[in-house]
Amino acid sequence: MSTHPVCGQPIRRSAYGRLMGLARGVLRRCGAERIALARVPRAHCDVSRLGYLTESELASAWGRAGWEADGIVRDAAGLPDSAGGVNLGDQRALYQLVRALAPGRVLEVGTHIGCSTLCLALAAARNTAEGRVCTIDTVDIRDTNDEVAKPWVQFGARRSPRDTLRSVGLERFVNFHVSDARAWMRQTATQYGLIFLDGNHNADCVYQELPLALSRLAAGGTIVLHDFFPEGRALWRDGYVIGGPWLAISRYAREHAGLRVLPLGELPWPTKLGGCVTSLAVISSAQVPAKPCPTPAQQQSGPFISSNQGG
Repeated sequence: MSTHPVCGQPIRRSAYGRLMGLARGVLRRCGAERIALARVPRAHCDVSRLGYLTESELASAWGRAGWEADGIVRDAAGLPDSAGGVNLGDQRALYQLVRALAPGRVLEVGTHIGCSTLCLALAAARNTAEGRVCTIDTVDIRDTNDEVAKPWVQFGARRSPRDTLRSVGLERFVNFHVSDARAWMRQTATQYGLIFLDGNHNADCVYQELPLALSRLAAGGTIVLHDFFPEGRALWRDGYVIGGPWLAISRYAREHAGLRVLPLGELPWPTKLGGCVTSLAVISSAQVPAKPCPTPAQQQSGPFISSNQGG
């Protein structure tokens, strides 16, 4: 049996030609992105606002209550399961992270048809009901709610992201913005407890977005990446790889010792193609902080809640 030239996993001979073609495409794209990334001047990166997280703390987030009811609301919204965006398992992971980290403000880069937006809003609504107020800004380069162009239709969605939120009573938790993400982060004064980067995945763009995202973090904040493929290797049997985020973040990790990347790996629920692996990753401070005394809010919120109440 042959092995995949990128990830090294055994593959069926019947799929060999198709996967070889995918692998060659991945290698070409990664090569082109490496060249483009190398042309970008080294950027200053202030990691002082990043919160410190451990793998065990992240794992504890998966047990945060609320999904049993809110997952039903998500399903009732009628968004398509496969529309080129965040898969169902990753949507749940984002929900759990917001529930556990309890950020005061969330920035989402890349709205698409609003699948992840909806799950972030569900978590924000439940946190707010518990006294931990949370709102969301979501930014996309195009108007994802344009009633003339209706961009959601080509991906099989019945409603715009805004109308989807309205249909389940969550519109008040989300502000939509049409802008290049880099321009938005340069001009906004808002500080965010959590920033989810899922817009332009080209390595040079991600490299330019990260210092801007770091500058917009509230103290103790967290950055979450989508489509992070460690070592540029496939995570699923279809051989699918996006190399840009890994290339960009790897360069940052080499240049700035103060940050580290924690791929979320396998989740406790299905994600894609019958597996549980996710391409989500968290950027954390590499500096272990002195353990502070818990605030009253932290004491009331259970064993894991970050300090990133900012915003």
